[in-house]
Amino acid sequence: NEMNFQNILNLYEYPFNNITIASMFYLLISLFSIIKICSLKSISLRKIS
Repeated sequence: NEMNFQNILNLYEYPFNNITIASMFYLLISLFSIIKICSLKSISLRKIS
C-alpha cells in the first residue's frame, strides 16, 4: 500500500513540477516584457519632450 501511495505521489508531483516551472518562466518573461515596454515608452516620451 505504501509503495502504491508513493507511485501516486510521484505521478502527481512530476506534472505539477513541470507546471510550476512553466508558470515561473511565464511570469519572468511577462515581467521582462513589461519592463522593456515601460522603458521603451519612457525613452519615446523623453525624445518627444
